[in-house]
Amino acid sequence: MKKIGLVCLETINNGGDGILADATRYLLSRENAQVVTVQLEPEYEERFNALDPARKFVYRVTRRFNKLTRGGCFATRRLMYTKLREQYFSERFKGLDGVVVAVGMIKFRTQMFSFLFEAVTRAAERLGIPVMFSAASIARPDEKDKRFRQLKKAINSPAVRIVTTRDGEWGVERLKGHYITREGILSAKAGDPGLWAPLVYGIEKQNSGVLGINVIRPEIFAAYGNRAGEPEMLRFYQELIGRLEKAGRPWALFTNGVERDHLFALKLLKTLGLDESRLMPRPMSARELVMTESRFSLVLGARLHSCIAAAALGIPVAGLLWDDKLRFFAKTLGRENCFMEVDGADAEKALKLLSEAEKTPVDTDVVAHLALQTRDGIRQFMHIVDLEKLSAASEQPAYPGRYVQELRAFAVPYKIHRVYNGQTYRRLAQPGEQPLSPGDIRHGKPADTRAQ
Repeated sequence: MKKIGLVCLETINNGGDGILADATRYLLSRENAQVVTVQLEPEYEERFNALDPARKFVYRVTRRFNKLTRGGCFATRRLMYTKLREQYFSERFKGLDGVVVAVGMIKFRTQMFSFLFEAVTRAAERLGIPVMFSAASIARPDEKDKRFRQLKKAINSPAVRIVTTRDGEWGVERLKGHYITREGILSAKAGDPGLWAPLVYGIEKQNSGVLGINVIRPEIFAAYGNRAGEPEMLRFYQELIGRLEKAGRPWALFTNGVERDHLFALKLLKTLGLDESRLMPRPMSARELVMTESRFSLVLGARLHSCIAAAALGIPVAGLLWDDKLRFFAKTLGRENCFMEVDGADAEKALKLLSEAEKTPVDTDVVAHLALQTRDGIRQFMHIVDLEKLSAASEQPAYPGRYVQELRAFAVPYKIHRVYNGQTYRRLAQPGEQPLSPGDIRHGKPADTRAQ
């Protein structure tokens, strides 16, 4: 049994990140991997205790400096989030056969990801452990930004073997055109692991007739280059809810679990003079988020995984666009007509989108295709891990070109009976494996044991 480190982000109480972690853990377990969870952003005590005494002193000084200077400079951030954090990852990666990074984004403008990814790949490279970045959205490049160049260097680390993107063909083009420069790194399309959520949690939709309105704090929009702020979003939700109330349409607010999103939802209800019972309880786990959404018959999403969970459950979904990850999700799912840009959003447009979404059932064959792409990417990486272990045992180097040759020999294509946008979907399966049909993973039905 191979021992795989799962680098995830479960410490910020965002149900979307939890879904990513749980679903990737599930897919790795299906490939007979022993999964060791490693938090990309661990709790303070955990990351501090991983340091030796000298580094603890440097960490304290650097942390204090960054606070006093409201973030510090690139050099101090790199010292704190890359060089000092590298020791934490090195300790956690010892004894692993591979590392899968499943945090949903390859980005550099927010959350210190460029620094943290550099720490992950440096630690893996030092220990000779192969790395996969799984089902990530790919941020727009900016060669003038030091953080982009830092991220690009991390992606091209000798430790990285495969990068899959949930942004469809557009994400692959962005990876090949702006990020990947080292020969031997595989890149491929994948669906978001969250499309496996009904199977992971054993949850099915309940058809309650209630519209679920996903709420996100407005200040996040500015961080992604949008103009919409709190006044605009309060006005939007107030007008929308007023129209729904007038029409007698049952509705409820919900969040993905982030505390600041929940506080904004409470503020919205207060401005409307409505009781807090119109807001679903704040989900404290990924399972609770999926269970909350299963109670809706229609969803207006704001955060990406509110949309993904709805689609996975077969619930019609419309949504707000404020980042490329949402735009590419709408495109890959074939639901661009059900989404609108957050800048300029108004209640009339939203009601038209919701009406269109109700008339446009989620294409479960497309959902199945995307979900199986995710599985295939992880399966490919597991085979790469096998190849490297065999190479180490035989003392023969596993040169980059060999991966592609071996994977082609390993994978046998078979067809799913589905043509979408002029493309015939073909899957990759192990020799002798019976093909999965889209029905095997839709709406939380039991998994086909032939694929275990």
